[in-house]
Amino acid sequence: MPMCLPTAAVCSWQRCSMCDCCKSCGRPVTEDEAAMTKKLINRGTREYMCIPCLAQYFDVTQDDILDRMAYFKEMGCMLFPCNQEKLKEKNYG
Repeated sequence: MPMCLPTAAVCSWQRCSMCDCCKSCGRPVTEDEAAMTKKLINRGTREYMCIPCLAQYFDVTQDDILDRMAYFKEMGCMLFPCNQEKLKEKNYG
């Protein structure tokens, strides 16, 4: 996922075409944050939220979101990149 650069003329840190930025605060989101947004809000969304904004949205702590993320990864949720890699290794490795 490309990273937003604040000096890029086409990027205002929010809703740019170069990266996936948090729809609430505008900072670039990681692949795990995008996966967590899909898992908690809507699988088909193209607007993502960072961990602090997800926590605020659900009125929980950031640690609660991170704990739930670890749980979903451990359970093998395919929205997370680490589990996608495991599947590729299993099928092609």
